[in-house]
Amino acid sequence: MSDLRPPFMPLAVLLASLAACPPHRLPTTFLDDRHRLSEAFAAFDTANKLTQPAPGQSSFKGTPERFLQILQALRHGLEAGDAVSNDFLDWLHPQMRTAFREQYLAGNRLYLEGLVQHDVVKQLRGSDLVQQWYSGFWSVNSKPIADRAFMEPGTFTNVLWFSLAWILGICAGALLLVQPLIALFFGLPFTLRLKRLGVLRSNLPFAKYLGSLVLLLTVFWFATTGMRAWLPEQIVGYYIGVSVAVLFSLAHWRANPANMQDYVETNASYIDAEALKHILPDAPAK
Repeated sequence: MSDLRPPFMPLAVLLASLAACPPHRLPTTFLDDRHRLSEAFAAFDTANKLTQPAPGQSSFKGTPERFLQILQALRHGLEAGDAVSNDFLDWLHPQMRTAFREQYLAGNRLYLEGLVQHDVVKQLRGSDLVQQWYSGFWSVNSKPIADRAFMEPGTFTNVLWFSLAWILGICAGALLLVQPLIALFFGLPFTLRLKRLGVLRSNLPFAKYLGSLVLLLTVFWFATTGMRAWLPEQIVGYYIGVSVAVLFSLAHWRANPANMQDYVETNASYIDAEALKHILPDAPAK
């Protein structure tokens, strides 16, 4: 019923621009996981530094106090690392969970057990697992993982994604919300009026408008839910776009010549033309 046209060309241009600017912003649900992962890395780094020989010494000579500090750092790192969710590790990298838990954490855990039990073999096996982590998975993937976890998109990228959300809001509003509003404020009332006056020979137009209303509002709900999950930081831009589409469509909600012409053409097979002319002399011919 509406001639509103979503801006598909600007949308295509934005999508092309954003291909090189993916949104790396961390989902808010992972903020605690990022903090725990940082704690684990920091604690294990502290433990590693505590096991290094002092300047001027060729071998490590630990004191009971230093030994306790190493144990505390390793335990803190394991506690923080175990608390990191698998969802967050999978979000960082498809193989992050396996490498982090089966090499990095397992190696430090084995090394801790070796220290407590004074078992040199366990210490060596633990050190070997940690070395596999550093020389294998982490050496290849540390930078993209760190970028994904800790870097925020720049201002220009934020503007692009906000603009995309805004245009998607206009599209969703024009295609999925304005049409149900037209059906609600014009299509259904006009159908009931014509039926009451004996102009309509069938109830199918009412069922069609009601079905369209429910279907499009359902799709709009799913689209909005998807936007909230995909671009939560830019959801305001989406809502602004929806509002713009609705505001510019206000004139299309009522019984105007364009809507009436469209209604008559769409439902011509259900309309008694003579009865329509008798009741609405100015109504468009079918």
